[in-house]
Amino acid sequence: MADVCRAPTRPLRMAAAKAGRAELVSLWAGKGVRMARRQGAGDLVTRLAAEADAAIERLAASRIAMR
Repeated sequence: MADVCRAPTRPLRMAAAKAGRAELVSLWAGKGVRMARRQGAGDLVTRLAAEADAAIERLAASRIAMR
């Protein structure tokens, strides 16, 4: 499917990539595009670690409540 959708724009995308024009290249973001944030790698890792810690705490609390 992706090849059928991308084939007509291949010459444009190739020229854009060669010229370093990322804004003209097809970038597939998927359904979660609205959740994307512009941030540095360090900030991303910090946020992911905090979210993982929070998820682990919620799981631990739910296991205790189930006893």
